[in-house]
Amino acid sequence: MIEARARAGALVLAGSRPGEPDTVAHEAGVPFKAFAPVAGRPMVERVLEVLLGHPAIDSVELALPGAATPELHAARLARWLERGSLRRVKAASSPARTVAEALGRARDGRRLLVTTADHALLSIAVLDQFLSRCGSPDVDVFVGFVPLELVKAQYPNTKRTSLKFRDGRFKSCNLFLLRNGPGPASLLSYWLRLEALRKQPWRMALAIGPAALLAYGLRLRSLGATLDGIGKRTGTRIAAAMLDAPEAAIDVDSPQDLRFADRLLRAADRHRRQGTE
Repeated sequence: MIEARARAGALVLAGSRPGEPDTVAHEAGVPFKAFAPVAGRPMVERVLEVLLGHPAIDSVELALPGAATPELHAARLARWLERGSLRRVKAASSPARTVAEALGRARDGRRLLVTTADHALLSIAVLDQFLSRCGSPDVDVFVGFVPLELVKAQYPNTKRTSLKFRDGRFKSCNLFLLRNGPGPASLLSYWLRLEALRKQPWRMALAIGPAALLAYGLRLRSLGATLDGIGKRTGTRIAAAMLDAPEAAIDVDSPQDLRFADRLLRAADRHRRQGTE
């Protein structure tokens, strides 16, 4: 049994950037990407089902745009909201601000798992593995990664963006575990500064630091050393939670990703049905 102090709340980011086209939503014929169907179900429902069914998660918040109408697009989601097992919050103007607001509602020391509505292949097994690798009490923020070579070995026909370091190339998993306190708050403030500068590359470069950019560009630092550098800059203890589940690195950022995730989940559903016959 998981002890109460080891449990965490969860936040699912399902917002959208104002003014930016949502090609996945357009492809699926829905107002927001979170409601795009994957293998016959809105992908946000798949993510929420995992979180609501996991014994380490004791509360779940869903950050939706203010105009979102889940009752029209995701019936199970609407029922969870009605029963109170799920709480809806309004997505802020950026992911970092939404996470900061969620931490602001939490008590000191409270752990918060953050993921995204487009993490369509999230499963209990993936979440188990991530949480099992977030055990150190000295770390403020864990960030999930998968080595790119594992993703390419399992899914050779999919193109995934990756981060390059001295010790290899890694794909982030859209899985984060934060412990509420001064460190994560400082990290989120730094993230907000970078978000505000994302259309001003030179100012963003100055905020990150020329030495850090050069080290990354020349692959002079390992992933761990890079996270340590960000941690020192923000007063936060950050660590990578390295996973060996390639599906953890598959999210839905494009119509091609949507079709790919749909094929994978339909194949998995057929395999399960055949196994029970």
